[in-house]
Amino acid sequence: MMKSTLSVTTVDDTTRIARVIAAELRPRDVLLLTGDLGAGKTTFTKALCAALGITETVTSPTFSLVHEYVGGRLTVVHCDLYRLERTGELDDLALDDARRRGAVLVVEWGGPGAGRVRRCLGGRLRTRCRRCTHRHRVVARFELGGQIRSALGPPAGRYPHMIVLGIDTATTMVSVAVVDGATVLASSELRSDRRHAEDLTPMIDFVVKRAGLSFADLDAVAVDVGPGLFTGMRVGIASAQALAFALSIPLVGVDGLEALVAAIPGAVAEQAEVIVPTIDARRREVAWAMHSNVSGRVLAPRVGGLDDLLAGVRERGQHCLFVGDFARRHRDDIVAGLGPHSWNVSFGDETLDWPIARHVAFIGHDRALHLDGGARRAPRAEALYLREADAEINWTTRSSA
Repeated sequence: MMKSTLSVTTVDDTTRIARVIAAELRPRDVLLLTGDLGAGKTTFTKALCAALGITETVTSPTFSLVHEYVGGRLTVVHCDLYRLERTGELDDLALDDARRRGAVLVVEWGGPGAGRVRRCLGGRLRTRCRRCTHRHRVVARFELGGQIRSALGPPAGRYPHMIVLGIDTATTMVSVAVVDGATVLASSELRSDRRHAEDLTPMIDFVVKRAGLSFADLDAVAVDVGPGLFTGMRVGIASAQALAFALSIPLVGVDGLEALVAAIPGAVAEQAEVIVPTIDARRREVAWAMHSNVSGRVLAPRVGGLDDLLAGVRERGQHCLFVGDFARRHRDDIVAGLGPHSWNVSFGDETLDWPIARHVAFIGHDRALHLDGGARRAPRAEALYLREADAEINWTTRSSA
């Protein structure tokens, strides 16, 4: 089952979730908590112990490493592994013995021991606490299994969060990002001259680590499927499919032109009636589409010469905002070609030259929430080529000669 993430913003919400999780706990279950100081890990553990009927005072085990609480429905062993200097010190804590006695382990994990804890102490449930300072302070964030989420019911007024890896290799700008809901956790962008395959893998590894995550924390992968450079598109799609398959998580294909539109600041977009995203399709052609501020996409992606693009703009007769590297480089040609209609157009700046991974991930996040089970079982994304590859065109020409 795909993981669901619920954000909470008050101690009362944290306490409520702890009570629900306590009702679902069984002997030998393991809960792993991560987060900075003040994220709410001890607050969560206090509420959990109280819900289990434990009357002892619950305190942070930061300095003693392990606290054991008895007298409730289940014994709770609460440990803090962040201060471990050697993974061998795990053996001294006798956590496996505690599990054999039927205790529930609440593990605040981090540092060099984290990987071993995950491998050796995997349990039926997992909770993750994390502090977040984007826009407002989140007291705690929990990843919940389907069983617990059903017990909670839909959280009124909460925005569903997913951790999504975004990949974009469809243009000369290679980029990778990890987002959690509306928050960018980490990102990397690099102008790449036909080195997409060499650059992408280390960028993915870097961004995931920079976000403080492991690949197991990802909920979905989103990838730019084009239009753009054929080889670049294939590199990104192949990597995204491999990751999604290996991690058993959803894969979402995102149109790069739509990602360009998503990058436009709201105040800028509102000044135009129609947005025209453009991507250089090489061979003196451009890939483009049209989006309305009111009704969304009004013209599907297509590829053609500059004259085809200008004809479409004239036909709309509305104020158009051009974005993308192609439009900015051919600004004078577009203005000259539109003639008397040119007063009604504007152009985005260089920050809107290429689609980038963070916006691919944002779009993928929204769509992944509504994917059916089949899409999760067989992750696949189709490239948006819009035309035949150059090699195929040349082969056809040679055969007809």
